[in-house]
Amino acid sequence: MTKAAVLPTSRHAVPNVAGVSRLRGLADQLGRATPGARIELIRAGMPAELVGDIAEAFDISKQQVYGVLHIPASTGARLTKENKTLGVAESERVARIVEITRAAVEAFGDERKAKRWLTSPSRSFNGATPFSMLDTEIGAQEVRRVLVVIQYGGVF
Repeated sequence: MTKAAVLPTSRHAVPNVAGVSRLRGLADQLGRATPGARIELIRAGMPAELVGDIAEAFDISKQQVYGVLHIPASTGARLTKENKTLGVAESERVARIVEITRAAVEAFGDERKAKRWLTSPSRSFNGATPFSMLDTEIGAQEVRRVLVVIQYGGVF
């Protein structure tokens, strides 16, 4: 499977081409970056406008994305309006979303299937969506673990 960055796009609406391009560009950048360069990208802060791009790519509300990022909607809206960047913790969560999305696309071999799995309630997570688990590293580890089981049939 190729290492090219792919992110889900909306199947219900015409996707925001600029937003999808920003997400794919970020995925490419993070995928090629050394750990040190990834840390610098995160420390510099991700553009707040990525929240809307993520929501649109996954066909979910900005509120759901704000929940995973642990920022109030009013703060997120203000940061976006003022063309500001997210803080380090929020930027790291954005990077986590991108990384897990790439892993899901690799596991399922299809963007739509990966998006559907990430945003659907799962018994593996007691009815929570895998996307909602990405707010903590422990949750992300569990999502990665399940993706490995899906991709390799339980072989670790």
